[in-house]
Amino acid sequence: MPSHLRSNPRLLTHHAAPSLPLRPFDGLYGTILNDLDMFVITPNANMVMPCPPLGNREVYMCENYRYGFDNPLQWPQAFVPEYAHYTCLCWRTPEVNDPLRPLYLGVTEYDWQELDNFAIITSLGHMRRSTFWKLQAGCKAVIEAVAGIECSAVVTANMCSHIIMLECLLACLSDLPMSYQRMHLCHAETQHVAHELHALVQYMTLYKPLMEAPESDAPPMPVDDGLVGAFSNDTTTVQSFFKAGIPVWQVISIKELPGVHVDKVCEFSNSPHPEEPSHLHLPTIFTGSSRDPTKYKKIHEFVTHSMCWVDPFALSSPIVKYRADIPLIEVNTTKSRYSPYQKKQNIQSGASNHLQDLQHQLLPPIIEPWCLALLAVDANPA
Repeated sequence: MPSHLRSNPRLLTHHAAPSLPLRPFDGLYGTILNDLDMFVITPNANMVMPCPPLGNREVYMCENYRYGFDNPLQWPQAFVPEYAHYTCLCWRTPEVNDPLRPLYLGVTEYDWQELDNFAIITSLGHMRRSTFWKLQAGCKAVIEAVAGIECSAVVTANMCSHIIMLECLLACLSDLPMSYQRMHLCHAETQHVAHELHALVQYMTLYKPLMEAPESDAPPMPVDDGLVGAFSNDTTTVQSFFKAGIPVWQVISIKELPGVHVDKVCEFSNSPHPEEPSHLHLPTIFTGSSRDPTKYKKIHEFVTHSMCWVDPFALSSPIVKYRADIPLIEVNTTKSRYSPYQKKQNIQSGASNHLQDLQHQLLPPIIEPWCLALLAVDANPA
């Protein structure tokens, strides 16, 4: 069925009427989902985006430290009422003189400076100061836009939470030494939080009032192609987005197509974003439906995790009491008191000034950077 329609697009546009004004459930553009008897239409966007992945998804951090097709910063998602402001995320890079422009630019190794090439622990550094100042100025512009907004206590708390996260992330980038990949992650998370806060401000001050305005005969607002928008099959949501000028897409069954007005058939837009896993080998963030609000909650929790240093005591495998592969040994002899440590013996003077990496089944392995640093210590008082 889909292949037959592709070969004869006139079957899809038999109700085309380009001269007539579009209504919320008309299709300015439309196309067929591959291998599915489904059709995607939009009444106001200038392109047709592939719908978010159907069914359960494994959400993970990609090599650009975004979440690929599951990231609302770079791809329209299924509309979730609890996160309505995500539809107002902007993916168009601002002009050169716009203070928000640094929030859309990536980083390279030029933007990272190593602290000391001759240190025991290498590959630690800071973000280049000029890059940091531009990013900080962009975040400051977003924070200043929050002032004076009248909204509910819940929205106010949400904005305050984003501001606190921005301040913490900027402090990490400014003061904490980190590897290039960790700096890249922290930079991306800073942009992520700033984008969300900016979208929340735009939604509360501009688009929400338009969506909630009383019905009238006035034409809909011109669509803002810079907004990410969303997918929705809810009639009220589609009408509200169409009225406010937010891009919206619908996924409908081909069985319903005979009564749908579609002006043009086009191909899907391709994603320019990578989908390979990140270089830090980060764990999976979420597994489940793309419409599940828990997905965004888990992404938010990972952002807060990015602001914290990893606890080195939690890196090694825990010792489980009475684990089968660890024999239970009764301690009866004096000799066993010194195990796994060495009883003081005649040790060569040259080696006595250095610590030793003791190996034992009851001891967790020492963290490698700590091991290198401790073994390099010379305790000779001379």
